[in-house]
Amino acid sequence: DVDEHRNFKGTFESFVDDSFAKKSITKIVREKDILILNAAHSVTHVASKMYLAQKEVVGALATGEWTIVRAKENHDPNFIYYFLNTILCRQFVRATNNWRRKHRIGAIV
Repeated sequence: DVDEHRNFKGTFESFVDDSFAKKSITKIVREKDILILNAAHSVTHVASKMYLAQKEVVGALATGEWTIVRAKENHDPNFIYYFLNTILCRQFVRATNNWRRKHRIGAIV
C-alpha cells in the first residue's frame, strides 16, 4: 500500500502461485515504474494513490488493483509521475478506468 505521503508501506507477505507469477511477468515492478490504484470500492478512490517505485519494491508483483505505467526509453519517469498526479490526469484516469478494463487496454506513455 501507499501512505498519504506517497511512500510505500507494508510487507511482501502474500503468496502467489508460480504459474500466476509467470503469466503476470509484465506486472513485476521495476525501479521508476509508476503504480496507479485502479480498483477501489468507489470510483472517487481510483487514482487516489500513485507511487513512483523505489528500490525497496523492485521485484514485487503488482497484481489486480495496480496499473503500472512504465516510461519508454529516453522519457523521464519523474516528469510522467508528476504529470499523472495533476488533478486533470487523475480525473481522466477515473473517467476512463472502467472503459480500459472492459477493453483490456493498459497504459502507454
